[in-house]
This record gives sequence, C-alpha cells and structure tokens, in this order.
Amino acid sequence: MNSIFLYVGHNVTFEMFPWHYQVGLMNTHLSLLVETLWGTTLWVITGLYLHHKGKFYTVDRVTKFLHYKLEKHS
Repeated sequence: MNSIFLYVGHNVTFEMFPWHYQVGLMNTHLSLLVETLWGTTLWVITGLYLHHKGKFYTVDRVTKFLHYKLEKHS
C-alpha cells in the first residue's frame, strides 16, 4: 500500500544508520546478509506501522503535496 513511501525512503536512507551500518571490515557474506536482513526488517516494520495507523501515501498524494509546497514558496 505504501510502495512509493518505502521506495523513496529506501533511496533517501540507504546509507544512513540504522538501515546501513559497518562493524569492522564487513567482508563476509554472513555480515552483509545480517545487515541486509536488518534493513529489510526495518522497512517491513515501517510498512506495517503505517498500515496499522491507516496512513497510505500514493503518487497522487505526494504530487499534490509537492505542488502545494511549490505554490506556497512562489
């Protein structure tokens, strides 16, 4: 339901803590797998939380918000 929110959120935070972290060299498949599973789990929890709260963000809603912001600052 919130695919646009999750997509944009992932692209904005993909190198930020807590989605991305580095402990030591992180040069093993296991360490990279744990980091990737952690990030995926955070996005699943985020999606479930938004669904539970009834917050649904669509492309139309984001477009209207951006259009409003542009008109306000013009």
